[in-house]
Amino acid sequence: MSDDIDYSTLSVDETLDRITANRLAIANLNAIDDALLDRLDHLLADGQIDPGGFTHHDWSFSYCPGRQSFAYPPEVRALEAQLKAAKIAAEASGTAIESRSASFWSIKQPRQ
Repeated sequence: MSDDIDYSTLSVDETLDRITANRLAIANLNAIDDALLDRLDHLLADGQIDPGGFTHHDWSFSYCPGRQSFAYPPEVRALEAQLKAAKIAAEASGTAIESRSASFWSIKQPRQ
């Protein structure tokens, strides 16, 4: 951590104020980062950077083209609907085993 604050001594309001201020700063940095990543895309398209990856000041950069997805024909979507119905029935009957992933906080900036 960059400061020497004992976070365990913060009040509820101080904790929430710090979290929301940090989230706002992160959102602002992400907006700048998005513009810079767009610039990287243009540099890649112009052939000015290597799509196979490169390093800059010990940071490594690699281009990931994105996840491939598919649009399925009606027959496959019908099978998916049958499977979904079977899953719902198993959940309702108690034969499906429930599990949960790790808990986390969802903190959202107010809409502007």
